[in-house]
Order: sequence, then structure tokens, then C-alpha cells
Amino acid sequence: MKNILFLLFAFVLWGCIEDNGNYDYNPSRDLIVEDVPGNITLTVGESVTLTPKPMVRYDKTKTIIEGVEYEWVLEGEVVSREPSFTYTAQEYGNFEGILRIKDPLTKSMSFWDFRFDVETQYKSGFLVLSEENGKAQLSMIRAKWSRTPSDTIVYEGEWKNVYETENGGESIIGRPLSLTEHWAYDDDMIQLGEVTIVTEVDGKLKIQELNGFNFKRETYIEQEFKDEKLPVNYNPKVIMHTCFDSFLLDESGDVYMRRSSVKNGYHTGYFADNIKLWNGQKFSDLIFTQYEKTSAVLAIEKDAEGKRNYVGIYSSSFREHDNLTRLELIGSYADDFKDIQGEVIWSDWRDIDEYYMSGMSVVYKTQSGDYILHCFDMDGAGRQTWEVVSSAKINLTKEKGITQLNGMCTNKRMNYTYLWDDYTIYALENWYNEDFFEMKKFDKKIVAVADQSVYYKWGSYSPALGIAFDDGSVEIWEVDREDPAKLFKKVYTSINNFGNIKDIIFKIGLCYEFFNC
Repeated sequence: MKNILFLLFAFVLWGCIEDNGNYDYNPSRDLIVEDVPGNITLTVGESVTLTPKPMVRYDKTKTIIEGVEYEWVLEGEVVSREPSFTYTAQEYGNFEGILRIKDPLTKSMSFWDFRFDVETQYKSGFLVLSEENGKAQLSMIRAKWSRTPSDTIVYEGEWKNVYETENGGESIIGRPLSLTEHWAYDDDMIQLGEVTIVTEVDGKLKIQELNGFNFKRETYIEQEFKDEKLPVNYNPKVIMHTCFDSFLLDESGDVYMRRSSVKNGYHTGYFADNIKLWNGQKFSDLIFTQYEKTSAVLAIEKDAEGKRNYVGIYSSSFREHDNLTRLELIGSYADDFKDIQGEVIWSDWRDIDEYYMSGMSVVYKTQSGDYILHCFDMDGAGRQTWEVVSSAKINLTKEKGITQLNGMCTNKRMNYTYLWDDYTIYALENWYNEDFFEMKKFDKKIVAVADQSVYYKWGSYSPALGIAFDDGSVEIWEVDREDPAKLFKKVYTSINNFGNIKDIIFKIGLCYEFFNC
């Protein structure tokens, strides 16, 4: 036993004597990489080159190092071993990447995560509906939102007749009339807004919806009745969308409703031809009420005496199969919503900066030719009543000398109403509905105006107006943030001539970025 222990001791001792200090003791270093952002947002077709700057970080200093080995991995595959990596976005989606770098001194590996978020180039911007050579066409001027170097919107990328391009040469059917954007609520509010095009064919409205990502046609509204069986004498008059429903008003006065599924988005249900609202009541108008904070809408119905009165239509936001309910308008201003004189020709909503409240601006034209601007604020809709918080009616013809109007829109966040005639844009400040301004007079005829005013609430992006003229051009003017009644500066002039422009809207894109729909 003693001999065995002696031999073991001798063996260990010999090993220590033979240790010549040849172990490769590599010092550890704090290696970091700069100039590789964690998230890079691109649109399809755009490219970005990443050139990392490898550095050793000490307590208070950083030193650039040379001789680093690189390995770029994208979606699990090695795509490059060069110091720089150029990526070209070819399809929509989120693509995960890893940069592996090998320290030339320590031979250790460090890892840096990055991601490419690839969006559609059609996500947001001004859409132009026009007619050229007897054909309807849809075009777009893209808006890009940037937080660096400061919150700003850049208008770049312009596509003429993009509908035909994206639909295999197919043309839009009918004579162009109007555009709207249609959102659907989902749990994460990441549904991209679709686009509704309204045209006229043989004296009747033709309504179709386009995919918001690629402008490919999704459906014609006639296909969204069960078994494509249309009501007798079907003749649509108004189409209106909320985040939860679509309402279709027929010339007969009937209203048909289609629910957009809470979870699944668009085109999951059918317009019902057998739902008669509260005993088959007939309606003469649906009022656009794309409110942020309610799924209720306004309509005008006829009472037993033939008078036209406002009424609310409520649909539960989160219950797909609840029936619509009728809301009485209440409050000290409710009489302003009875015995409506004149035809409703334009309407739009405003954010009045009050929780669960929204404002509306509605223009009527009376039989005598007067233009009446009705501005009012509504509280959040209940299940039986809807309170009118404030109301003011302004006879623009008699009080402001306006004898011609061609359109109206609103500044959503700054509580202003904009109106225009052939050459001049006007503004009404809606806090007190008193101050009326001439914003700007142009030397060419205005045919349509659209507001870009639902900018990020927490950002400082400037609102703007897209102004279409009779010579086929579009100009984009920023609105002064300190004085929304002034056009601050022109930031874009269209490259293309769009022909005979009929309508222009600002395509928001993702509703969660702008409001809680």
C-alpha cells in the first residue's frame, strides 16, 4: 500500500516538474458592436447595408479593434462572412438575424441580435382616385414616418395607376366617385386598413374593397350578401365602415349591416337582407362617424310626421351576434338634431381631447342653396341613449358669405374644420365655433382635399393637407402646429399627372398607431 502511494506521489510531482507554462491563457474582453440597430424597418424593394463597428469596452472608454471575423445569420442560415452585409427586402414579414463576431485576440465568439421588419410600400400615404382616357385609376403618394433625426414625415415613392399594376392589368370598373379606408378590430389591433372604392355603373353604385397590403381586389360588396343573393330592387346609396361593422344604406331607406369579426378581421360575415331595424324604420342618410371610442353611428330617419331626425345605431364592439339597438339623442342640445332641413353632403369626425368624447362636423345644403355647418360633440354612446354635449349651427352663406363649397374635412387632433371652394381653403376653429379663417388662396382650381392629421399622439409629427387640383397635380402642405388655420409650407408636389381627380384620402394603415379603434 505504501509503495502504491509513493508511486502516485512521484507521478504527480513529475507532472508538475514537466509543466513548462505552455497553456494558452487568453484574457477575456468586453467586446461590443455599434452601428447594428436591433430593429430595422424597410419596405418591399428597399435595401440597407449594415457595417458594424466592433469595439472593446473598458470602464470609461471604447477602442475599435481590427481583424475581427464576421458571420451573418438570417433565419437560421449563414448569408455572409463579409464585414458589411447588404439586405434587400423582397417580401413582407419579420426576419430574425444574428451577427457572430470572433475576437482576434481571445478567439471567443460574441453574438448580436437584429431584426428586419419588412412592411408594404403601400402602408400609408395619400391615395388618389381619378379618371384618365375614360378609365378609373387608383394612385398613391407614399408617406414614411421617421423618428430620426426628429419626428418627421417624408413623402417619397409615387405610383400612378397602382390598382392596374397590382391586379394583373385589370381595370377598375365604372366611373370613379370616392374612396374610404376600412379598419377591422383584432386583439392586437394590427389589421392593416383596407381600401373601399366606389364607382358608378349604369346609374348604380359599384363598391369594391382592396387588400391594404397590396391593393389586390378582395371583393365586390354584392358578393358579401349570403349566396350572393341581393335584396329586391337593390340600389346602394351609402357605404360606411367602423372598426367593427360595415353599414350599407339602400335607396329604399333600408340599412344592411355586416359585422367584421372581432378576431378574424374582414369579410367574415354577410350583409343581412332580412334585418329590419326597429320595426322596419327607413333612413335617408348615414353619417360618417369613424369615432375612436365607440362603435355607434348616426343616421337620419323619418318620423310619423315625415320630419327627418337624427338617431343613433349601436352595435356591441365585442359581441359578434348582438342585434343593433336604437339610441335616442339626449341632452340640452338634442333639439338641434330634430327636423333636419337640407341634404347632408359632407361629414367628418374630430378628436376634442376629452376622454370618451368625439366631435363631428356636418355640412347640409338647404333647398334655398344655403350651406349650413353643424358642429357638435358627443359623449360615449350607451346602450339606450347618446348624449349631445355641445352643438352649434353656422349658416356659412348668410354669416360668412360662402356661396359655393366643394368639400370638407377636419383636423382630427387640433379640432378644426376645413372647407374649400374653387380656389380657397377655409378653417373654422371648433373649440368655440366662432373664428373663421381664410387659410390660403390658390391660382388653380381645387377639386379635392384630404387631411393627414391622425399623427402619433406621443410624437410631434406635423399634420398636413393633400390638395388635388384640376390640372391633375397634387400638392402636400404642412399645417402650422401652433396655428392650425395656416398652411406652413409645401413639402411635396406630385411627379405624375393623375388626370381628372375625383377624390383623395390619407391612408392611415395600422389603426393602433393612431387611435384605439
